[in-house]
Amino acid sequence: MATSQYAGLAATWTLTTGTPPPTESIVLLQAGNPEAVFQPDHRAKVDENDFKDGGKYRSIVKLEMSYEGMAPGSNMASMGTGWLIRPDLLVTAGHCVYDHSGNNGRGYGRVRVMHCHIGYNGRDSLKDPATQSRFATKIVTTGEWIDSRDNRHRDVAFVQLEAPFNGNLRLFSYVNTPMKAFEMIGVVGYPGDMRLADSDQVEEIGAQMYELFQDIQYNRDDNALKMLQYRLSTFGGQSGSPVLRKKNPQISIGAHCYGGEDKNSASPIGGAYGNDYNAYISTFSASYPTVKSVAGVNFVNPSAITSSVVPAVVPAFPGNGVTVPIVNSVDEEGFFDALKSVVGVVAKVGKVALPFASPLLGPLGGPLSAVAGAALSAVANATGAESVMVDAKQATQNATERAVLAEATLQSVLRITDEHLSQKLFDDMKVTYSELAPHITNLAPKMTPMLKDSALRLAVSQDYLRKGDNVRLSSPRPIMDSTESVSAASGAPSPFVEGLMQATRPVDGEEGFFDGIGSFIGRAVTKAAPYALQGAKIGLQLLNNALAPSGEESVSQTLPDDKNDILAATLLTKRAIMAEAALRAVMKLDKADLARASDNQTESMFGAEGFFDGIKSMVQVIGGAVSKAAPKVIGALLPIAADVLGKKLSGSSNGNNLSSPPLSKNKWSFSDLNSAFKAGAPLEVSSVESIAPAEQFSVNSLPKRVANEFAAPNMDALIFTPNEALYKRF
Repeated sequence: MATSQYAGLAATWTLTTGTPPPTESIVLLQAGNPEAVFQPDHRAKVDENDFKDGGKYRSIVKLEMSYEGMAPGSNMASMGTGWLIRPDLLVTAGHCVYDHSGNNGRGYGRVRVMHCHIGYNGRDSLKDPATQSRFATKIVTTGEWIDSRDNRHRDVAFVQLEAPFNGNLRLFSYVNTPMKAFEMIGVVGYPGDMRLADSDQVEEIGAQMYELFQDIQYNRDDNALKMLQYRLSTFGGQSGSPVLRKKNPQISIGAHCYGGEDKNSASPIGGAYGNDYNAYISTFSASYPTVKSVAGVNFVNPSAITSSVVPAVVPAFPGNGVTVPIVNSVDEEGFFDALKSVVGVVAKVGKVALPFASPLLGPLGGPLSAVAGAALSAVANATGAESVMVDAKQATQNATERAVLAEATLQSVLRITDEHLSQKLFDDMKVTYSELAPHITNLAPKMTPMLKDSALRLAVSQDYLRKGDNVRLSSPRPIMDSTESVSAASGAPSPFVEGLMQATRPVDGEEGFFDGIGSFIGRAVTKAAPYALQGAKIGLQLLNNALAPSGEESVSQTLPDDKNDILAATLLTKRAIMAEAALRAVMKLDKADLARASDNQTESMFGAEGFFDGIKSMVQVIGGAVSKAAPKVIGALLPIAADVLGKKLSGSSNGNNLSSPPLSKNKWSFSDLNSAFKAGAPLEVSSVESIAPAEQFSVNSLPKRVANEFAAPNMDALIFTPNEALYKRF
């Protein structure tokens, strides 16, 4: 396959608006072979509730197009399908915006007018307020598709609208197309072989939305262009439809565009052979240099990013439909880069868009991030010594409960599809994150062995991975210890707490935990001292500075695998900070904003869930595991941190000029906690010295799922030596 002169370039042009394309004569354009309908044909008409406001297919878009090559007054138009990734931005097939095949093989060329509808269900539905219509104003497609119809793998386009669609859109997100898999996938769109008579008894083709999901085994290596191929019935008009997984229908893995005798296919997303969606999307806001202009099409180079431009970012968080807004300032760039990196922490191993692998990533990422957050909170408050007098056990419990609630809140925030509400939360989160992130650069790597030990214990002793695959929800139940305990501690509960204390569904197997979830959440909100407070931030800064490597230590002696784990631990710690930032931002929302959030039904691991239910479900899923794992990490970190700070404070030989944090006899201090941990009271956790000697877990003795998550290539056993891990590496 020859390389196109337009490889890597984006092709863009603007459209006229104001007059819908005529639809008296619909031409079903094809990118190549006609799309195939296989027998038996199991396509099903989509339930109307699914494309109404808040429905899972609300962001499927019906497209009507006319082209420059169509003679004026010919009453000709074409039809297609798209899917919204932003209220004003949709994805479709490249041949929907630039046609090579019509006009007796000469092609109709550029799209001239595009009319876009959501909630469309035939011509009569245009009178229904639930159906919204917008004109397209700007097109971006791949330069290679404009260059040649043979570049079928580049058959994708992005369309900006004159104004955003309104309401609960349940926006789609996207992930890199897998190279091979066996899974239930489907195509949802407007097929032109299906007809519907309007109120005047005039039949309309492609008037209604259809879906088909089947178990498909695919391997992109089976075709030269590395397309995603499937034996799923489709027809003209469905070009541009998202290819979705049944288990998570809000995340696309390809854009349907092509027919074939045996299989239909989609252009792939990302990776070595797919299309870089983020680069093309950035073209809508960036001022890239024009490489050349041909017949009204400008070809630009998205890789030539100026210092003032940041491309759009769409985090591939499981179940979310939110697009992170395009941003232009240096501070925002750092925040959104961090957000993009941490959302993949909980993705399945092998599907994390990161250049390294570690047992700390994958399904354990969520609870491990909460463990990291609990440790940060405990050590920051102990170092800053700003908290009121509490015993060490209570301090650890409070920090752990706060971190669990924060992680659960972050996951729900990332699933919000209301763009304006998301932006408001992100703006607030950015402030908190920017204040804390610089203070964990030296601390995060030191937590690596502790988090590795927690990961292994979590997977082996509690079988958290296996439990996570089979969790179910029971019928809704009231939270027994509701707002009374919160009110007693803090006065009138906030709107956020009131929302959390409403009846919710217990997670099967966690009924005992559910009985105390009200108190758990109440303490997290009212008792825990956030490490975003000034005194704790000072403590975090002191410790981070004290852990700064000396000249000799700065020469890396770590093995490659260790480096990967350190990178993963740093990501987990950043995610913990992001989670605390999300919790603080949500707690500031007023009743109106929280009402908008609570109306937000998105796909979680349990299916469609509201904002508050999503938080409480995740608290139940990870709360017990984190409550067992976090005290051990805190118990290991606090004595080491106290020792490091003590040496730095007494010697002051490295130029840090640290001053001792203010203490008073009514405050709890490092020495109090350190003594408590070493004495084994009042905390019910082991000190570092009492952890068992080296523990060796053979990969062969682990459950298959656990072994797959933790086993590195050519590794015969996983060996964790807590004493060495927690001391010698410091």
